[in-house]
Amino acid sequence: STTEINLRSSNIEGEIPVEIGLLINLKELDLRENQLSGSIPESICNFDIDNMIIELENNQFCSPYPECIEDFIGNQDTTQCEDG
Repeated sequence: STTEINLRSSNIEGEIPVEIGLLINLKELDLRENQLSGSIPESICNFDIDNMIIELENNQFCSPYPECIEDFIGNQDTTQCEDG
């Protein structure tokens, strides 16, 4: 029943778990300005992307990014990525 995750500037790190795609009622996902890294799971495309707010910029996510969220990636620090 979760509809909003707002963890902007919360100093969190690690990867987004694949299970995030199970939060089918999510309308806002704000993870910007953290130290999140790794790849973004394709399960994020389970969301109704066109009718929600997604903020992912200023993290350390590595490409390739799921096509459904390419417009929401923004600036990423990719120095830790293999293709850096």
